[in-house]
Amino acid sequence: MNPYYFSSSETPLYGVYHSPAQMGANEKAILLCPPVGQDYIRTHRAMKFLADQLSAGSCHVFRFDYFGTGDSSGDMQDADITVWQNNIREAATELIDNSGITEIDILAVRFGAALAASVDISVKRFFMWDPVFDGRQYVEEIEKLHTDMLHDNDRFSTQQTHDKNDGHVELLGYMYSNNLIDAIRNTCPENMTLTARQYYLVDSADSGSDQLMRHSILNGINKLETINGDMPASWSELQNLEIAYLPFRLINQVKEVILQG
Repeated sequence: MNPYYFSSSETPLYGVYHSPAQMGANEKAILLCPPVGQDYIRTHRAMKFLADQLSAGSCHVFRFDYFGTGDSSGDMQDADITVWQNNIREAATELIDNSGITEIDILAVRFGAALAASVDISVKRFFMWDPVFDGRQYVEEIEKLHTDMLHDNDRFSTQQTHDKNDGHVELLGYMYSNNLIDAIRNTCPENMTLTARQYYLVDSADSGSDQLMRHSILNGINKLETINGDMPASWSELQNLEIAYLPFRLINQVKEVILQG
């Protein structure tokens, strides 16, 4: 495992390259695109665990943090979707340079799937883990979660207020600019430009409100396979807000598909 900073010296991004334990003709390369906000926190351990499992086989793995998130430079309130899309392109270049493999796979989680799908690159396989493609509904869900959190007596003994600053709004501990919220709201199927030879839906067994939109998009994809889990992530439920999502069985299923493909 090799952690380092990449991109420009002015706005460095944090990335981690996992080299494969088994080198040879069956080597693969996959880029892991995380979600944003509280979803990033909930899935961080799962993404690291998946990266470790894949690199223990024949897979080059690169995971990274978008500008303004995780250990990358900048503040989230200064981020925008265009910057995050470019971060994915840069991370893909890092993976290609590290692995020497030009035809890579991408696995992206939640809103990370919408970001990756809107980057005009071509990949071998695209794994979409509980993807969010209805941006308006996604924003409504995190706004409701934030409001419910502020009124939760188990978290706060006194009434909390919804913090809205000049041009920004706080949601679940993260400061979003109004422009970023508007851009997320406008995320829709028409924005999707990534092309892949094979698509996979990784479904955590959630019955989330984004399901109908998700399936209407995926029905237009000819080469689609589904990897079904049995441990709902419950992304929009308040009681799971601080609980890490670490579905070992589903991670193992995903790992087997990636390594065998």
